[in-house]
Amino acid sequence: MHYLTLAEAAQIAPGRPSANAVWRWCRQGVRARNGDNVRLRHIRAGRKIFTSQKWLDEFFVRQTIADLERWDRLIPIPLLPYQERGQLQARRLSAQEFLRKEGFFEAKG
Repeated sequence: MHYLTLAEAAQIAPGRPSANAVWRWCRQGVRARNGDNVRLRHIRAGRKIFTSQKWLDEFFVRQTIADLERWDRLIPIPLLPYQERGQLQARRLSAQEFLRKEGFFEAKG
């Protein structure tokens, strides 16, 4: 795996956050809309902290999933047309399956 310094991670992250912001993501996390605290995976080598492109991607996906969970609770699903409800459920299951494959959830069964 190729590790990135926090400054390098900041340069490739969407929105170009500061290296200090990336450090906060590692140490304190970000409060998602559903109330969960989502942290960026990282390693420490001596006095330096490193992350990876894969961990950045996972961090953003976990935030997105948490936000979707929040909005799914706020938007009453029965008010959506039947076809849209099915599409929403399919997207949710697809995202959950992706996270399960990446090791975020244990397989049920």
